[in-house]
Amino acid sequence: MKVIVTGGAGSIGCYVVKKLLERGDEVLIIDDFNDFYDPEFKRFRLNAMLSGLPMPKIEEVDIKNEAEIDRIFSEFIPDKVIHLAAWAAVRPSVENPLLYTQANVDGTVNIFQASQKNKVKNVVFASSSSVYGRNFTPPFTENVACDTPIAPYAASKRSGELYAWMFNYLYDLPIICLRFFTVYGPWIRPDMATWKFTEKIHKDEEIPVNKFTPEGKEVKRDFTYIDDIVSGIISALDKNSNFDIVNLGNDDPVTLSRFVSAIEAGLGKKAKIVEKLLPIEEAAVTAAELTHAREVLDYEPETSIEEGIKKFVDWYLSTFIKEFPEGLKKSNYF
Repeated sequence: MKVIVTGGAGSIGCYVVKKLLERGDEVLIIDDFNDFYDPEFKRFRLNAMLSGLPMPKIEEVDIKNEAEIDRIFSEFIPDKVIHLAAWAAVRPSVENPLLYTQANVDGTVNIFQASQKNKVKNVVFASSSSVYGRNFTPPFTENVACDTPIAPYAASKRSGELYAWMFNYLYDLPIICLRFFTVYGPWIRPDMATWKFTEKIHKDEEIPVNKFTPEGKEVKRDFTYIDDIVSGIISALDKNSNFDIVNLGNDDPVTLSRFVSAIEAGLGKKAKIVEKLLPIEEAAVTAAELTHAREVLDYEPETSIEEGIKKFVDWYLSTFIKEFPEGLKKSNYF
C-alpha cells in the first residue's frame, strides 16, 4: 500500500512511518522541517528511528503550497493519507493565531483537496483533545458540540474536523478524525511538559507546575503513550471509515502531582516545584471516553503513566544527553 504521511518527520510521524515501513508499505513523507523546534533534531530523530529500514522519499514542502502538494500527490498516487502535519501546542497559538490558522486550516484543506482529486481511499486526520475546551464534564465523548474553543490551536483543529465532514459529504472522501490526548514518549516535542520537567529536574532547576485553575479546580491530563497512539492511527488507516471522529487517550486522567512523581522516580531526584495557576487558554481536565474507540478501532491503551515516563526518562538520559550534550537550539515559540 502507498501511504503519504504529512508531518512524517514529527514526533508522532516518525513512529507512524516506522510502523508502516516495518509492515512493508511504501511511504512518502511531506514535512517542511519548520523551526517550531530545532530542525536538526527532527532530522536526527528521523534517521535514528528509521535506521535499518528503507528510507522513504521525503518532500520538504509546506502543506499550504497548493501547486507542490498537487504535484506530489499526482506523481506518487497514494492509496491512503495520514495527515499529521500541523503547528502544535496551545500557548504559542495564542501569540501566533494567523500562523496556526494558515498552517492548520488552509494546509489541511489543501491536503483534503489533493486527496479528493486523486481518489484516495481513506484519510486519517490528526485532531486534538483541545477541541473540547472547558465546558464539558469529563470523560469527553465524541458526540458533544465542540463549538467553544479557548485557543487558536483548538479552533484550527475543530475547523479541520468540520472541513473533513464537508469533504466527506460533498465528495464521499472517507476521513476519520482522531482526537489525540497529550501524547508523550521518547523523541517527543521538546515543548511538552514531559520533556521540560525532566530537563529542569535533572538540572536541579525549579519547575512551574500549573496545578489548579483560578477557580480552584485541580488540573488533570489524560497522558497517552506514543505506542498506544500509533496503534490507534494504524487501525484507523486500515479501517475504510466513511466519516468518523474518535478519541485516542489513555482512560486515566493524571494529576500533575502524580505526573511529577513519576518523573522524580525515573530520575531518582526530587523536583523543586513552584505552583502556578493554569492559564485561561488551557483546559482544566482532559479525559477521553474510549467506548467508541474500542468499538471501531479495537483500541486499548496499554501503558501507564509510570511505565511511559520511565521509558522517556531512560531515553533522555541514555540517548538525548549523549547525542545532544549542548541541548537544542532555542525556539522562538516556547
